[in-house]
Amino acid sequence: MKNCLRNVMLLVLALMLAICPAIAEEAAPEPELTTTPAAVLNVSVTLEGTLPKPPETYTIVLTPDDESYPMPAENQVLITGEGSGAFGEIVYTKPGVYTYTIHQVPGEHDRCLEYDPTIYYVTVYCTNVNPQNPDGNLELTVTMYAGEATEKCDLAVFHNVYTIVSPPGGVTPTGVEDYWQYYLSVCAVMLVVSGVLLKTVCTKEPVLAVAEEAEEAEDDE
Repeated sequence: MKNCLRNVMLLVLALMLAICPAIAEEAAPEPELTTTPAAVLNVSVTLEGTLPKPPETYTIVLTPDDESYPMPAENQVLITGEGSGAFGEIVYTKPGVYTYTIHQVPGEHDRCLEYDPTIYYVTVYCTNVNPQNPDGNLELTVTMYAGEATEKCDLAVFHNVYTIVSPPGGVTPTGVEDYWQYYLSVCAVMLVVSGVLLKTVCTKEPVLAVAEEAEEAEDDE
């Protein structure tokens, strides 16, 4: 009898041990859904020299090193004149290392001495916050370097240089109004007038001297 009861108890215990893990597994909270973090890459254009009118529009291009890498809706940013902009959000759905380049398309303005040819190298590290949970949250780390530089930068800056032009009555690159052509004309006129006056004075001096001598002669008589 005792052996029978003991066997029943062992059977019940074995069933409980088999059922409990399944119950615990069902009661455990479901893992969080994978987040979809996004990266935004900023660009800027600075200008030097006499700026063109109307302002020129500059094209900045983002190129992935692999066609399978995530990209924004548009891979170009258009900036008119000096200013800044940004590519659209780049959404990532799985861990990985993604690399890109950013460059400026050279323009065709005849007074531009240089369209900045710098190439920026971008690396996006997309990692799982909790490696034990493949369906966990993702986070991004973005690095950007200008050419062969070793210091990271936050945005891609392109510096374009134009020739310096100072039209009459225009504004010099220092911001000072420049009327030198008019000043030169005035100086020329003043020189001519001064010459005429000097000639007139020199011509009158002998006449005055003769007149004075005549008056003195009359007085002597």
